[in-house]
Amino acid sequence: TSYTTSDIKKSLSVNNNSYKLRVYFHVIRKSDGSGGVTTNSVKKSFNILNTDFKSHKISFYWDNTINYLDSDTYYNYDGDKKGNNYIGKIFNVANHSDGIDIFIFDSNSKVNHGQANGIGKSSQFYVAGNFWKSPYSQFNKTSVISHEMGHVLNLLHTHYEKICKELVDGSNKYTCGDLIPDTPADPNIDFNVNSSCNWNEYGKKDSNGDLYNPDTKLIMSYSVPRCLNKFSADQGTRMRNAIKNIATLKHTIVSSTCTESKKLTLNVYGIGPSGQ
Repeated sequence: TSYTTSDIKKSLSVNNNSYKLRVYFHVIRKSDGSGGVTTNSVKKSFNILNTDFKSHKISFYWDNTINYLDSDTYYNYDGDKKGNNYIGKIFNVANHSDGIDIFIFDSNSKVNHGQANGIGKSSQFYVAGNFWKSPYSQFNKTSVISHEMGHVLNLLHTHYEKICKELVDGSNKYTCGDLIPDTPADPNIDFNVNSSCNWNEYGKKDSNGDLYNPDTKLIMSYSVPRCLNKFSADQGTRMRNAIKNIATLKHTIVSSTCTESKKLTLNVYGIGPSGQ
């Protein structure tokens, strides 16, 4: 992902609009229909999204439909060892141009992470499995689901350094790191956080010799799931402007006249060689 100075200024321009975005939930199960997260688990995911984004004037609309994708091929995905990116291919199945597609793998998944299909370039992401440290939280029941949504809404990791490393003194905060001026420089927390949500590597310094003090509660960091609980004000601005200006996101906006259905609908899709 590359950003110009013009892109950065545009992404941080004043925007106090409120937005409601349509989401679709897809649950991956075995070909025989077994496995997969529960309906209550999906509802938990939806509630987390609305809680985490509420203070930034972003909310989500879900019609209570769950699309079940029944395929042993996808359910048993083990990390693309043979070069067949089955999870990546899921982004081309049962997706929608008028909403954000969220694919959820259960706690028996052989991979444990989340992934967005690009940053600010698509409207799809998945979360799979559990965090690998105690209490081994199922990712879709934590703010990791909001982390992946953040990528869809054009946010980078707080430790992003492909452009250049952000300095602690903030002198390059508009052009390096995550390009968000109000998030502190982050050398990559890398899940090394104690029970009080304090970073265990305090003492690490940047190239100027200044001590890093990353925010372990920022959802776009690599902190542990139980500590993630907020986006910064500038991250909120960037997301609202992404919704306003990026075509794939503009198409997901729900009009104020749309009301949620109370009926739960279950759709089942068979996918791939094991789920015909």
